Amino acid sequence: MALAAAIVLLLVAGYLGHRELGSYRSYRRAKANDETDLFVYSKRRLGLRSSGVAMTFGLGIALLGWELYPPQSADGLSIYLALFATLTLGLVVVVVTDLVLTSKTARPGQLRRRIDE
Repeated sequence: MALAAAIVLLLVAGYLGHRELGSYRSYRRAKANDETDLFVYSKRRLGLRSSGVAMTFGLGIALLGWELYPPQSADGLSIYLALFATLTLGLVVVVVTDLVLTSKTARPGQLRRRIDE
């Protein structure tokens, strides 16, 4: 069970990383052409989303470690549980912070357009 979850999390992390890299490349291209007003993007959001991708990847690796090297003692179990709790809490903080930044920086027309699509 943990192996399947680890594989899914690693695939999700790869997809999110690829998508975020594409967004950043589009931003850089627009910045070079002085069209940055079309993009609501910043290095802060890049760092935030990249850390979310890293936490998702870390959670997948931790699940893979759980499957391949299960805890043999209470200390091992507590280390795994602390790792899972820390990464999960970090992901929640990243998602909430990204939603707050999006609501502050997005233009109302962009939000409506995304809802309609």
